[in-house]
This record gives sequence, C-alpha cells and structure tokens, in this order.
Amino acid sequence: MLLRPYQERIASVALKQNTLVVLPTGLGKTLIAIEVAKKRLELGKVLVLAPTRPLVEQHQKSFSQVLQVQGEIMTGLTPAGKRAYQERLIFATPQTVKNDLEAGRLRLDDFSLLVFDEAHHAIGGYAYPWIAKKYMETAQNPLILALTASPGAEREKIELICQNLFIQHVELRDERHHEIRPWVKPKWFEWIEVELPESFREIKQLLEEAYEERIEKLKQAGVLSKKPKKAELLKVQQELARLKRYQPLRLVAEAIRLEHAIGLIETQSVRMLSSYLERQPGLLRDPRVLKALWLAGKLRERGARHPKLARLCELISQNLKPDLRIIVFANYREMVREIAEVLSRIPGAKPVEFVGQKELRQKEQLERLEQFRSGDFNILVATSIGEEGLDIADAGLAVFYDSVPSPLRTIQRRGRVGRTQPGRIVFLLAKRTRDEAYYWSAKRKERRMKQILERLSRPGLERFI
Repeated sequence: MLLRPYQERIASVALKQNTLVVLPTGLGKTLIAIEVAKKRLELGKVLVLAPTRPLVEQHQKSFSQVLQVQGEIMTGLTPAGKRAYQERLIFATPQTVKNDLEAGRLRLDDFSLLVFDEAHHAIGGYAYPWIAKKYMETAQNPLILALTASPGAEREKIELICQNLFIQHVELRDERHHEIRPWVKPKWFEWIEVELPESFREIKQLLEEAYEERIEKLKQAGVLSKKPKKAELLKVQQELARLKRYQPLRLVAEAIRLEHAIGLIETQSVRMLSSYLERQPGLLRDPRVLKALWLAGKLRERGARHPKLARLCELISQNLKPDLRIIVFANYREMVREIAEVLSRIPGAKPVEFVGQKELRQKEQLERLEQFRSGDFNILVATSIGEEGLDIADAGLAVFYDSVPSPLRTIQRRGRVGRTQPGRIVFLLAKRTRDEAYYWSAKRKERRMKQILERLSRPGLERFI
C-alpha cells in the first residue's frame, strides 16, 4: 500500500498516542486507519467502529483488500449467538459492541487498537464514549484512532469529543494545507441567487403573520421575552411539556410548524408546502394558513415551480455530458423525490434517489451507488445519507439545492467533488431567506472550527492559551 506523505506522517503520529484525525472527505482517512491497524495487529486485536451497517461493510472491504485479512463483521443483523469475536480484525456498529460488552459476550482487554470512524458522533448518549471508557479501563495496551471530516464548530463540543475518546493529540489538515494541496483537484465554486416571485412572497407573508401572532401571545403569557430562534422554541416546548402548561404548549407547537412551513416556501417547493400544510388540520383553522394553502394549490395547478428548481433544471440541461456524474443534495426526502421526478424529464438525464434506510434497504443503497458508478444513472439526488462516509463515485458537478448550517455536512458535501478530476460546486440560494443565513452560518462555523482545532493540535500548554 502506497501512502501519500501526509498520510504517512499522520499514521506515524497516531501510532504513538490517542489521536483525532480531522481530514476532509476523499483524502484518505481510511488508508491512515489501515496503516495504523497493520502495525497494531502485531500486538493484538483491532476493532473498527462505524455508525451504520453500510459503512461497516465498506470498511471491511477496504481493510481486507489491503491487509489480506478477511476480518469479521458484527452488526445488529448478526445473531447474538454467532457474535464470537474470534477474528483478530473486527468491524462493528457501536450499539452492537456496547450490547455485547454489557452481556459479557465481548472483552476488550486484548484489543490493541480501537478505530472510531465518524468520531463527531462521540457526544450525548451515543455508544462511542461508553465503549472508549470501557476500553481504556480494561485494555492491556490501548490505542485509539478517531476519524472525522469535521468535529463541529463549538470549542466545548470539540473538547468534549476529545475528552470522551481520551484523545491526546489532534492531527488537522484541510484542503489548503501545504501537504494536502498537491493531492486535491481544482474545485470551482459558483453561487446562483434567485428571487422569490411575488406569488411566493404573498404565501410567505400570510404564514409569517400567523407565526408572529403566536409569538406575540407567548410573549404576553410570559413564556418568551423576545423573538426566538427555532432551537429556543424547541427548548421552550420541552419545558412547557414538563410543566404541563398545555395552552402555551399548543401555541409553541403551532409556531414551530409555521416556522417550518415558512422554510418550505422559501427554500423547497410549492408541492412540499402544500403536502405539509394538508397534514396540519390544527393550523388550517387559521384563515391565513388556509389561504396560503389555497394559493399554493393554485400555483401547483399552473405548474409553477420554485425558482431554484427551475434554475436546477437549466443547470442540468446545460451541463449534461456522457461521462459526467452529478450529485444534487437536498435536505428532505420528499424534495429528493420531487427533484428526481422533474430531472427525469430532461433528455439524457438519468436521476436516481439516494435516501436513508427507512426508504431504501442497505442492499438497495449499495446497488444504486454501483449503478451511479457504472453510468446506469448519471445524477444522484441525495439526502444527508450521501454526505457521510459512503464510497460514492467521484462527481464532476455537485449542486446544493439548499444550504445547511452545519460545517460538517458542508465539508462532507464538498468532498464528493474533485477527488480524481476537477470539479464544480454550485450553491442555489433564494435571496433574503434562510438559504443565505444557513450558508453564511456554515462558513463562520467552519472558520471557527479550524481556529479551535489548530489550537488543540499544538503541543503542550500552547493549546490552552
């Protein structure tokens, strides 16, 4: 196995101490893990953990190809009686390992390495911190390697991940790092801004009026002191439910639903808004919401599309080439479905939906990725399942139908382009909407994350200054 210089350097450091490796998607975190595992297998067993079954199976395939060691897969699909952990190289989901440790089917004392893939999950009630603690308490010769494209933007969260996984050192590289630049293909970024038409703004205004009325009532009831963000509303909702204050609780629930509806008309589609409001009989008692639904229905009858969807169709039509792979990212499964339907009408476009395991079984997911790789489909329309970890064929064009405020998800999306060929990334933004707010929020958070990680990666007392 031929490693790039930066992979060699990171692997050599990771063999000496518990290390968090922060490296953008597509730059070979798995190869670093394989190199470390190869050395540690001489000292004991190796356990590779990943959040999902497809990722576990992907790791098993990658490791076995290089190390010529088949290894053993342990997931919830493996019957408990057959989870013997006899092999020296084991790939598993964290909940399965936690269950087997609690049941006494597994001991970690003879494991020389634990790899935590997608290490940003190591917070809250997730199984990663529990397993890391058990490992450090019981293993004779422990070593932890944690991998992520981004651990988050808040210093407290990053430090908590490091604490939960007993991290002693951080290895950070981004695409602008001098060691990385020779291995990164050029990427061109483009921003397409659209104006919401008057018909959309009228619907938005009606929903905003209904929303503001509920917020004002909550202020009068002493529940709120100012206009809240969505996260604050969700916290207030939990507190009111605990106190059993049902009248303001109903207003908060309606405000949350209206805030979501406003986001749909701003950034998604008329069809999605109509579908959502039709499922909200409580809201439809408000004449403004009822009128918004009626107006949305009229737009649908006329075949009106969200301006971003119209621009997406133009973009795809103009850029289709025989060998070009395109990925379109959208936040909602329903929007993925609508985008795929609309794009399928473009001559030469062969879109396929790629969504989570509730809709697509693992086998179907892997089949669709293979069909995208082979060219049976040339457009992959994906939710967040297309962002994290899975081996997706390199795309020459990625389109962000909507923005995400998370720097992790933005970095992961960007990493799907420009691995083996130059790539282009297009952001579709509706002006003066949360599209713009989320885009700039993710930019700020990514910048802050890099500053924090650079401090944490310094040796000694410097990191605390």
